[in-house]
Amino acid sequence: MRERFSLSLVLLCVSLGFPSAQPSQVSYDRVIFMTNFGGVFQYSISSVQSYVPDIRLEIHIGHSLGLRLDEIRRDCTASVEGDPTDRDGDGFPAGATYRIKCRFPAHDLELVGRISVRDNNESDPRSGGDLCTGVFTPAGCSREPLKNRGYDYYALDIDSEYSPATNTYFFRRYYWMVYGHSCEAENLSFAPRGPLNPWEWDRGVWSGTLRCNAIPSYKYVFEVKGWESGMCPDASTPARGTIRIRASCLNAPSEEFSATVNYISCSHGRAVGTNCGGFPINTTF
Repeated sequence: MRERFSLSLVLLCVSLGFPSAQPSQVSYDRVIFMTNFGGVFQYSISSVQSYVPDIRLEIHIGHSLGLRLDEIRRDCTASVEGDPTDRDGDGFPAGATYRIKCRFPAHDLELVGRISVRDNNESDPRSGGDLCTGVFTPAGCSREPLKNRGYDYYALDIDSEYSPATNTYFFRRYYWMVYGHSCEAENLSFAPRGPLNPWEWDRGVWSGTLRCNAIPSYKYVFEVKGWESGMCPDASTPARGTIRIRASCLNAPSEEFSATVNYISCSHGRAVGTNCGGFPINTTF
């Protein structure tokens, strides 16, 4: 039986050690920062733009707000409802919703909304938890977007379980939306390759399928296998792995291009496929 385990748990254990006897409150700055999820994975998948230029990179494949803790502490105010105590010290509150209001001039962002976090079992530091923008309902996360200047901007709904035997995370839910562009994962897994930085999954191997939709009718399917991120001097370059892409063409959404990009080492590999207009892709790099 796989144990449900969380990003925050393993990273806190690495960086802070196991919990002390005294329960603590989980502050809003940490909760907001938890939404900075998978930054290196985002950039490494975006690296395929060099070989498949029609890809709509404004989807950002990833889902990182790109915020630092000092920015959040300086530029956000928040209130909390529920129980923000963290009795088992795993980084997840028992069950709380944080109402946030932030203004980040450097990012041209003004975020307003709710972020909810809950622990699966407050007496078990290995139980993990859930994170979402919005609130939890009997059906799951309400997936309410954080708003930027009044417009729906960013939504996130993540839950994972961990297998100690294989040191691998298996995602039960993995959904994000940025300005109407949304992606949802199927059979997605991540095997970390330490050391990990707190609150970031910056080195490791991803496998699984991402299905994305963009306004008005663009669709993307990314099938990732053994995609090793964060191992190269340039974090945006995978060390090895394969990604297969099927996507709508930018100027003709009813048409489709497909390509396979295979890395064999940092910055070296091959891309083959058919681009929009039927032009062949066959590049060794």
